[in-house]
Amino acid sequence: MDDNKNAGAVEAEEVYKRALEHHQHGRLLDAVREYALTVRLSPFSPDAYNNFGVALRALGRPHAAIACYRRSIAIRPRAANVLTNLGNAFRDLGLVTQAMAAHSRAIKISPDSANAHFNAALAYRDAGQVTTALEHFQKSLAIDPANLAAKLEMGISLLMAGEWQEGFQLLDARLKMPEHAPKRTNIPLWRGEQLSGRTILITHEGNPGTQVMISRFARNLKLLGAKIIMEAPEQVASLLRLSPDIDEVIKMGAIAGNVDFQIPLLSLPGALKTTIKNIPNETPYLRPPLQPSHELEISPNIKLALGIVWSDEASAGARQKTAGCKLEELMEITALPGLMAFSLARGPVRDEIKEIGVQDLVFDAVGKNTDLAHLAGIIEQLDLIITVDSAVAHVAGALGKPVWLLAAPGGDWCWLLERDDTPWYPSIRIFRKNLGEGWGDLASRVRKSLQDVLKGEG
Repeated sequence: MDDNKNAGAVEAEEVYKRALEHHQHGRLLDAVREYALTVRLSPFSPDAYNNFGVALRALGRPHAAIACYRRSIAIRPRAANVLTNLGNAFRDLGLVTQAMAAHSRAIKISPDSANAHFNAALAYRDAGQVTTALEHFQKSLAIDPANLAAKLEMGISLLMAGEWQEGFQLLDARLKMPEHAPKRTNIPLWRGEQLSGRTILITHEGNPGTQVMISRFARNLKLLGAKIIMEAPEQVASLLRLSPDIDEVIKMGAIAGNVDFQIPLLSLPGALKTTIKNIPNETPYLRPPLQPSHELEISPNIKLALGIVWSDEASAGARQKTAGCKLEELMEITALPGLMAFSLARGPVRDEIKEIGVQDLVFDAVGKNTDLAHLAGIIEQLDLIITVDSAVAHVAGALGKPVWLLAAPGGDWCWLLERDDTPWYPSIRIFRKNLGEGWGDLASRVRKSLQDVLKGEG
């Protein structure tokens, strides 16, 4: 009997070693298979369960990861690192209250852990509790002053709080990270030098919505006498080429000749000393194509042609995909007489229209085309856009179209906090989801406002 136990332990150890090797080399599916065998052979190994959870989360399976972390914690309750991992998986799913609770437990066990404070800060920021988030970022940096990620995320939190001078300064910490450092090392960074008669390259960063938002500053540079070149992925480049303020748009990574300076996209507002009060927010600053690539068939007796977006999977990260809104949660917005609803969602989320059987109520307006110029041509034909935080919100705002933005408690920094308007786009009205509130609850509030509009009272 003892020999069998010893043989089982040896086998479990060998399998676990293979799992770790696969994991370290990025072979996540192989690692998951070996971790699963490990915990069958050795069901009381907290480290195996924790690493199993890490691999599952990396594969975009946060529910399964949470189950593994909980098993690990049940075996070893005071493992701060596992509680931090659990909090991060809850955050992936948008379960912010549970995430904050897990991170708080981790900090109580390990108050001197920079990592525990850092991850707690992210969860509190998601909850819209930015003051508490900043306190945790400060504690994390006091323990580990060289942590560039903490400086970057603290900068984003300060921007959300409206502290833009310090926020933009800390945001530049990203430029010391290999993944964010300027790739064209032969072109000097612009640090406020005279631009008259010179050419400046705005290098790509962020997602399509961010690029649309920041592209407004091309006008500021143009007024300083500069020639403006922007780097952009093709789906965004098509729209930017319609801007009267951008002289040239180049492909990602293209050789840029005869350029005097470069500046990363997200460094531009700080370099121009932008504050909430002086944002250049005159719209439209972008324009749709003269002839849209698709004409919508809008019934003549319709009072309101509505564009709706419940997910921006075409440009979203993994966390937004798992924690995002579903079309069914917003359907009551579309169930009003006199309204015709068009989906502006891009990417695979478009399949939800057929999956829940509402293709005769919500019409797919964009198809498989993710091009933003195509999208702008569609938006121009609509009366109102209701959207979660997405590239659509930025494109519609840049065109000056009325937008109702559905925001999470701690949304993107550009929407700030506790406001129903935004200094970036005069035509955007913000509806904020309260902590613990579902998207369907927010949709009910939006529906009431939409009824007022249809009655001529909004």
